[in-house]
Amino acid sequence: MSPESRPVRLSRHAHRRALDRGVEIDRVARTISEADWQTAEGGRWKAIKCFPYGQVSPMNKRFYRFQTVEAVFVEEAAEIVIVTVKAYYSNEESV
Repeated sequence: MSPESRPVRLSRHAHRRALDRGVEIDRVARTISEADWQTAEGGRWKAIKCFPYGQVSPMNKRFYRFQTVEAVFVEEAAEIVIVTVKAYYSNEESV
């Protein structure tokens, strides 16, 4: 499955998780539009994309070269709704 030209909206929970985990909102949208979609639990979808990072993680205050963003979402008729955002940090590129 691949993204269509529907708008992407973050739920309030997903927006909070993105901010708490140091994920820029535009990276969430890029993850949905650029990464392959995979099935997730509960009839949801997920997309995972690795980005260059080169910063200190807000999670543990350590420096990392890469940030992997995982967006979990549902498809609705008029839009794609992000239900949560996860972030993984590493010094080796993944995905």
